[in-house]
Amino acid sequence: MPSFRTKLGTMPGKPVLIMCRTAVLRQKMARFTGTSAVAPSEGQFVLNGYNILNNASVKGNPNGGYLNEGQTTVSGGEMVFEPDDIIVITAINLSPTGAITADSEITSIVVYDSVADYLSGTVKYSYTSDSSGSVVIDNATADLGDTYLGFNANTLTSDDPTAPDLGQLFIAAGEDLTDVAAGLETLTIDQFSDIDYNESGLIDGGTEEPADGQFSGENNLLAVICVARGTLIDTADGPRYVETLTEGDLVLTLDAGAQPIRWIGSRKVDASGMNAPIRFRAGSIGNYRDLYVSPNHRMLVFGTQAELLYGTEEVLVAAKHLVDDARVTRAPRAEIEYFHFLFDRHQIVFAEGAPTESLFPARYALNAVEEEAREEIIRLFPELEEVEAVGELSRPEITGREARALFVA
Repeated sequence: MPSFRTKLGTMPGKPVLIMCRTAVLRQKMARFTGTSAVAPSEGQFVLNGYNILNNASVKGNPNGGYLNEGQTTVSGGEMVFEPDDIIVITAINLSPTGAITADSEITSIVVYDSVADYLSGTVKYSYTSDSSGSVVIDNATADLGDTYLGFNANTLTSDDPTAPDLGQLFIAAGEDLTDVAAGLETLTIDQFSDIDYNESGLIDGGTEEPADGQFSGENNLLAVICVARGTLIDTADGPRYVETLTEGDLVLTLDAGAQPIRWIGSRKVDASGMNAPIRFRAGSIGNYRDLYVSPNHRMLVFGTQAELLYGTEEVLVAAKHLVDDARVTRAPRAEIEYFHFLFDRHQIVFAEGAPTESLFPARYALNAVEEEAREEIIRLFPELEEVEAVGELSRPEITGREARALFVA
C-alpha cells in the first residue's frame, strides 16, 4: 500500500482527519450458540482470524499431554484470513453440550472484516458446501481436541472471486498462530483440556468445561471500542488528559461545539500480539504527539478519491487497513488502559489535536465495558435495550476491501 501520508495527503484548507474507536472485549468465544434439544443439533463457533491456519503441518501423538490422552504439534501453514477478521463456523450433529465431535459436520464458514461488521451482519466472505456435501470431522488426535480442530475445507466454496481458497484448516481457539505461520514457533496442544468458561474456579460437570477431546473452544479476543491513558483531549477549558475527565465536563466536538460528557469509564487490557495497538506517529495524521488506537478502530479519512468512489468525501476505515510499517505501525506492549466516553449522540472530538470519535451508543459497544458500567449506560440510554443503536454514526464507514480500493485509486 502506498504510504499513508502520500495517499491521504491534504485537501486545500483542510487537514487530514482521522477518527478512532477502541477497547478490547474478552469473551468466551468459539462456544456453542445453537440448541442441543433438537436433532441434528446445530451451533456456531466464533473465532478470530489469527486462530486459523491453512495447510499447516499437523502431527498427532496419541500419548502424552493432559491425562495422557495425546498431543498435537503444529508448524508452518498460512494465515488464510486477516488476523483481525471474525470467523463464524456453523456445524451440525453436535454433542448434547454443544461441542464438535467426530460425528459433527461443518456446513458453512462466514468471514467478517471486523467486530462491528460481525455484530451488524456485514459479511466479507461466505463459504458453503458444494455438491459433494458438508465437511466431515476426523476423530484422529491431530484433528480434534478441546481447544483445536482440523478439517479439509476444500469442499466449502465462495461465490466471491476475491475470497481465498480453503484447504486443510487448523483452528486453535485462544491461540495466536501468527508466529507459527511465519516459521518462528512450533505449537504443541494437549488433546484434552479442562476449560473454566464461567471463571467460577471449578470445572462444571454436565457442561462443555471438562476435558473430553471435543472441540468447544477457549478464550478469544474481540477488539471493539477509545483513547489510551495519557491522551490529551480538547475541552472548553483547553487540552486535558483523558483520565482527568469526569461526567459533565465540556468537550469540544467537531459538529456540535462543546458537549457535556454523559458517561466515562476505563478498562485495562492486554496489548500484545495481534491485539497490539496501532501507533500513528506524531504528525502523521495532524496529531502533535503519537496516537495509539486498536486495530479495529475506525478512522476518518477524507478527500476527493473518497467522494468519487463513495459519494462522500468523509469515510471511516479501520486502523489496521492504514498500517504502512513506517508512520503507522503496530506497537505491542504488555498492557494498555483505554477510556471511553459517551455524549447524547455520536460525536467527533479532538485527541492529540486529531479528530477522533466518541463511544458510539450501540448495544455492541456495551460489551466493551464492565457490568456495573453497562447498567449505568442503560439507565442513561434505556432505548439501547430495545434497539441496536441510539442515533447514527457521525460518518459513513467502508470495509477493508473498499479501503484498499480507495488507496489504490
